[in-house]
Amino acid sequence: MNDSELDNVLNTWKAPAPPLYLRASIRAGYATLTPKARRRFRLSFWAIALVSAAFLVAVTAAFSKTVNLLARPAKIPYIVETHTNTYNRDGSLHREIQMSSYIRNGREIILSRTPGNPLVTFAIRNLNAALSPLFSRVDPHRWAEFVASGCSNDGTVVGHETVLGYRTTVTEHLSPSHDVGDVLHDGRIITLWQAPDLGCFDLKMVHEQQNSDGTYRLVEERHAFKVIVNP
Repeated sequence: MNDSELDNVLNTWKAPAPPLYLRASIRAGYATLTPKARRRFRLSFWAIALVSAAFLVAVTAAFSKTVNLLARPAKIPYIVETHTNTYNRDGSLHREIQMSSYIRNGREIILSRTPGNPLVTFAIRNLNAALSPLFSRVDPHRWAEFVASGCSNDGTVVGHETVLGYRTTVTEHLSPSHDVGDVLHDGRIITLWQAPDLGCFDLKMVHEQQNSDGTYRLVEERHAFKVIVNP
């Protein structure tokens, strides 16, 4: 193969898209971190978020006539208020989180989070508004196809249920136990209740992790308790 043929191959090759349930999988993986690892993760994330927000504000102020990263965001079609519980290995409650958010092109936009630092919430909200058009975890066209399918072309459909008056598609995403080097990663099952009329927002989520004896324990659960349309 010569250089020209290699260039043609590279120009036609596309990296595979990430799974559509990546957001829930990442959140579920975070729930299994040890307290010390969570603290390190949070400190690193908030530091990056605050520095990025400060940078964006500075750039916008310096080039206000030509740079509009923090322009007025698109109209919010709805807001979903959710409650999330995470659990320790013994089944006891570890943490409760309440959030207000919505989905745009497959990306969850967080508007508020409790408990949480108001300054951090402000930074997250502005970063979402500024960077959402530039970076997305899911290809918008692929997400549109997913929504058009009734949230049913990813994972195993196990049923349909009505949550808060919205019809949802219930899907299961199974990740079996597997080795990564010398570390054995426990298997997990993530079950999502996604509403097509809300852009496949997961109005309910249950994350279960496999025990050494093959049984599963509840690690995290999230449920919506209010939907505000055209806020």
